Amino acid sequence: QTPTRRLTRHRADGQLGVPTPATKRHRRAAQRLHAPPLLAAATSPEQAAAEDGDWPRKHAKRTTAVQAIKEKPEYRAMAELRDQGALAPKDLPLTPDPDDSTTSKRQWEASVQVWRHKLQRIEAMAVEG
Repeated sequence: QTPTRRLTRHRADGQLGVPTPATKRHRRAAQRLHAPPLLAAATSPEQAAAEDGDWPRKHAKRTTAVQAIKEKPEYRAMAELRDQGALAPKDLPLTPDPDDSTTSKRQWEASVQVWRHKLQRIEAMAVEG
C-alpha cells in the first residue's frame, strides 16, 4: 500500500482533510496513464520515411554533405592511398548512404562523424609514413 501523508489544513468541521499519496502526482504523468496508444508506433520506419514530406530536402542536404567531405584533403589522401593499393579494402571507411531514408538524423550525423574521423586518421598516417 502506498504510504500516505496527512494534510496540515483542517476542514471546517475540525477534521483533517483526506489523506493524499506520499508522492506528488504530476498532471502529465496522469495523462500518460490514460492516454490512448500512439498510432505512429504501429508504422514501420520505412512507412514513416515514405510518408515524410521533408525527405527530398533531407536527401539533398545529406548528398551535399557527402560531396563536401569528398572534396576535403583527408578524403583525397585516402583516395590516393586506395588507388596506390596502400590500404586494404577492410581498412577503407565506408561512405554513409545518403539515399537511406530509414536512417534518423542522429544516426546519420553519427555515421558521418565516424566516417570523417576515420578519414582524418588515414590522412594522419599518410603524413607520418
